Order: sequence, then C-alpha cells, then structure tokens
Amino acid sequence: PHCWRTDKPVIYYPLDSWFIKSTMARDEMIALNKTINWQPESTGTGRFGQWLNNLNDWNLSRSRYWGTPLPIWRTEDGQEEICIGSIAELFDEIEKSVKAGFMQANPWPKHKPGDYSKANYDPSVIDLHRPYVDSIVLVSPSGKPMKRELDLIDVWFDSGAMPYAQNHYPFENADAPRTADFISEGVDQTRGWFFTLHAIHTMIEGTVAYRNVISNGLVLDKAGNKMSKRLGNAVDPFGALETYGVTITAVNLADIDFEDSFEQTIRDKVAAEQEALRVKNETAAKEEEARQTVIAAQAEADSKKLRADADAYAISVIQAELSKSPEYIDLQKIEKWNGEFPTVMGTTVNPFVTLAPTETAGGAE
Repeated sequence: PHCWRTDKPVIYYPLDSWFIKSTMARDEMIALNKTINWQPESTGTGRFGQWLNNLNDWNLSRSRYWGTPLPIWRTEDGQEEICIGSIAELFDEIEKSVKAGFMQANPWPKHKPGDYSKANYDPSVIDLHRPYVDSIVLVSPSGKPMKRELDLIDVWFDSGAMPYAQNHYPFENADAPRTADFISEGVDQTRGWFFTLHAIHTMIEGTVAYRNVISNGLVLDKAGNKMSKRLGNAVDPFGALETYGVTITAVNLADIDFEDSFEQTIRDKVAAEQEALRVKNETAAKEEEARQTVIAAQAEADSKKLRADADAYAISVIQAELSKSPEYIDLQKIEKWNGEFPTVMGTTVNPFVTLAPTETAGGAE
C-alpha cells in the first residue's frame, strides 16, 4: 500500500484503539437523514444514505502527537478509568492526586475555571495539549495511579463538534441554536464533515445538525480525474476570474449538471477499464494457449525419445544374454557361411532384433 497523498509506501499493522459505538445510533441516524433536504437528493439517499446503512463503529483514537488529547486516564491494569469532561473536573481530580502523593501540585495554578476570557486561556496560563497533559497523574477510587491514554482524538471529531464548540456549549450559551439551517460542502465530505456533524448531533441530542445541505460536485480534468495540486492537473481559477469575471464564471459552473457529468465520467471510466481487462484476458489466453502447445510438443518429443531409448536398451540386454548361448554362436557361423539373413516379403530380417523368429522362419524365401 502507498500513501494517497505522497505516494510513499506505508506499513499497516494492528493497534489497540478507542471506538465510539456509533452503530447503536445507526437506525436513528438513518431516520433523521430522511428529514434533511439534500441537494442533489441522490447524495443524501445514495452516497450518504448507503454509508449510514453500512455504518461501523467510529475509530476515535489516533497515534499522533499534535491534536486534541484523549481525556481518559486509566490504571496500569486497565481495571479503573475516568473520562474528564471539563477543566474544573480535571482540577478536582488533580487536587485528589496531590493529596494521594502522585503529584506535587497543579501545573496550572494561574488558571481560573469558569473564567472564559482570552487571557485566562493564554498558553502561558494553561495548555492542555501534549506533552504538558501527559505529565498529569490522577488517582483511582481504589488509590492506584492513573495515567492518560497517549492517543489523540480523530480530528474529524473536532469538525463534527463544531455546532457545540462555536458556542462553547455546554459551559456557555446553552440557549444558542445548534442546528444549522444550511451548510454546503463537496461531495467528498460524505464520510467526513457531513457524517461527523450528523453522528455527534444524533448521539447527543437526537436531532439533525443541519436541515438543508448542498453537496457540490468536483471539478475534473480533461481525463475525468479530480483536480489536485499534488498531481499538478489543477487549473488556476484566478485566470478565469480575471478574464471572464466572477459572475460569468459562477453562472457557467452553476449551469453544469455535475451529477450527469460525473455519472458519464464514471461510465466512460468503467467502459475503458472493462475493455482494457478484456484485451488483457484475451492476450493472456493466447499466451497460455501458445505455452501449452509448446509444452505438448516437447512432451511428445520427450516421449518418443524415451520409447526409442527403452527399445534400444531392451534389445541390447537381449542380445547380450543371447550371445552367451551356444546356439547363437552356431547361428552366427551359419549366417557367416550363408552371407545374409533370411528375407520376408523381400525385406532382410534379423529374428534376434525383431524378436519374431516364428514369423521370420515361416515367411522366409
């Protein structure tokens, strides 16, 4: 396998991971999705709908350094754990740990829980990222030390939590709306932003995260491939904007039936791949037929040679045995005196070679 961004080889190996059991809410997600106004509708019922129908549990953890740390502390044996839900709760648990002797002091004494001012969250006052949060050791109910799970949270969870994060819910703005009237993103967000918004909102509140959504298509190159900076097949949009203006360019793009164009592109690609596969299979079949012909000819030649060698060996063995017999010696004298072997139907025959002395004798001239 290779990285889809860099084309460099990658190694897959199993890791222990944390999961959200999103399959428990699958039916509710499917039902709520049917109340969303999707444009085009086929994205909601097709790509997104099928994704929900085949939903698996959400692999939440990532083995990385930069990002949002998992707020889970566990004992070494994994029997006791705690998931921290706020800074205030974390500070309470740190205080317990200090009393238990696992920590000397709270590393962020200047921070005041409940004060949501910018100054109170300056990195010089508190920083909950790695490596600082990794040094926090908490105490379990039975008195054992608990260390934080080193993994981070999937960054797509951050994007899906946007309706809550933008209002600092549930710590502030509890009455602020958390369901969007309208969102828009590319069709490639089916398994990304569209899903994480929908999943988190469904599991927390049992309602939709957005009521209306436009899923725009992707601009493809002349070969039908997605334009990408990495592949170098992207067209600079600013050239078109400078030449034709924003309005004309926007109207031109809006007038394209992305769905039909996309489907036609897919059909063309499938047809081309099928034709290439047919030619490949046909070529392989001809090559195999030629190979089998060569193998059969060689086998026949080998078989003939083996039969000839076996006959020659058998005759040599028989002649060697017969040469020891007095009768054979007398016959040699007779043949030497006669000067030739008898003939059958005009053909000279050596009965000791043909191994058919009766026929030879009966038909001798």
